[in-house]
Amino acid sequence: MACPTIITTTLPNGTVDVLYNATIVASSSPTPFTFSITSGSLPIGLLFNTNTGVISGNPTTAGTYNFTVTLSPSPGACPISHQAYTIVISASSGGSGGGFRYLPQTICVKRNYDINNQKLSCPEKVSFRGVIYSLISHDDFTCCYVKGNLTSPTAKACGVLVSQKTTYRRKVLVGKIETRLKKLIEQKAKELNVEIGKMEVMPDHVHLFVKARPVHSPQYLVAQFKGFTSHELRKEFPELKSKLPTLWTRSYYVESIGHISEETIKKYIDEQKNK
Repeated sequence: MACPTIITTTLPNGTVDVLYNATIVASSSPTPFTFSITSGSLPIGLLFNTNTGVISGNPTTAGTYNFTVTLSPSPGACPISHQAYTIVISASSGGSGGGFRYLPQTICVKRNYDINNQKLSCPEKVSFRGVIYSLISHDDFTCCYVKGNLTSPTAKACGVLVSQKTTYRRKVLVGKIETRLKKLIEQKAKELNVEIGKMEVMPDHVHLFVKARPVHSPQYLVAQFKGFTSHELRKEFPELKSKLPTLWTRSYYVESIGHISEETIKKYIDEQKNK
């Protein structure tokens, strides 16, 4: 049995206030695994998805960041592998000296704990350089915010159409797996603060239309849905591990919808069910 190892050896550099997105890829293997950062730290403003290997966000501070990523397979199945990385974040060309010419779209701050080491709730709003930022996501260590007031009636949402196939086009998204997949997609959408406009699950692929404020890139949203649903379904339905090395193919189709009406997209998804 082939054991998973990290095959990505270098990561791209970035720039302050410019959206960053990169993926640490592992070799194909039926053995489940997770990633973790075991030394050093990511550039400030970036987040690491330990299930999918996606590093994304908006860098807020220039500098050189060294860190090590560890791939940990299921206990006893395969050896652990490590890979060291360096990401250099350059200062924004729009700034000079030590100040900002403009403020970052998103910021992430370290989460606070009380004296009993219990994590405290992330504030719904924070002020940075006199501007209000609203909470968009959090984990055990970080609270992340987007510039502006998300509850404002003028906040504009954009549409994202996602089409994703199962590996080998295996018809496994049926019955209880189909039902559970829909629930997981709804759960992740709530966590990401996006609205599901339309969802259709076919035996070997999924069409998903979501409406989201332009906080995360479409690629980031896809990675979040793929990583979460694959991890949970393979854990809850062990038969998927014997049928497929991974649930989803690495390729997918994603498009930001601006020139097509929402009604047209919903009609298109409805029509796919009858093909």
